[in-house]
Amino acid sequence: MRIFLTILAFLLAAPAFAQREVTRLQCDGKYSNFLTGYRNVDTKGSYVEIQKASVKVISLIGFDGTYDVSSANEAQICFVHPEDKLVQGCLNRFSGQLQLHQQSKKPRAGDFGGFDQLWEGNCTSARPLF
Repeated sequence: MRIFLTILAFLLAAPAFAQREVTRLQCDGKYSNFLTGYRNVDTKGSYVEIQKASVKVISLIGFDGTYDVSSANEAQICFVHPEDKLVQGCLNRFSGQLQLHQQSKKPRAGDFGGFDQLWEGNCTSARPLF
């Protein structure tokens, strides 16, 4: 009976463990800030942690923070900053292409028009250095 209860407790807890699973990616790409004039600045060594309900962005100019997942399907996961809904991103699950952007409160003509900041790049599985 104890074995049965132990197995039952494990099976009931398994979904909770699956929800805590974290996918870690390292990302390289280009950053643009259309307000300050920075265009296509190379960025390397950024880091993304993806969980079921959140995406954490680390060391990515202008976009560090923890985001709420807004939609997810087989092809992509999209997320939005919980305090500033104008800051959003999407990650392609197959190619690893990541795009983050901050929409402008006052859209302008030219460049990307509706964006104040933009980061585009690719992510791969994070690998420890040692």
